[in-house]
Amino acid sequence: GRPPKLTGRARGALIREAAKSPLVTLEELQRSTVQVGESGHRTTISRVLHKSGLYGRVARRKPLLKQSLKKSHLWFATSYVGDTANMWRKVLWSDETKMEVFG
Repeated sequence: GRPPKLTGRARGALIREAAKSPLVTLEELQRSTVQVGESGHRTTISRVLHKSGLYGRVARRKPLLKQSLKKSHLWFATSYVGDTANMWRKVLWSDETKMEVFG
């Protein structure tokens, strides 16, 4: 078949650079391959990164808990502290959400 556009050495350098700084864009990686002496299209670079297990995904942004929400959660929890385990068996849990507080 057709020989690969990027050599093994250029592919390794590309993967190392993308793993070292995960916020680097495809255009920046493309410029770095030109500096090495090889040229590659963005889709070629993207394909090389995908084959190595690196994907350009962005984490979903979750809102931080406001002070009023923290207070209402604490009030809810303290109002049911004295209830028995038998009472909690009767509760239908329809929505379980993982919440993390940052800061």
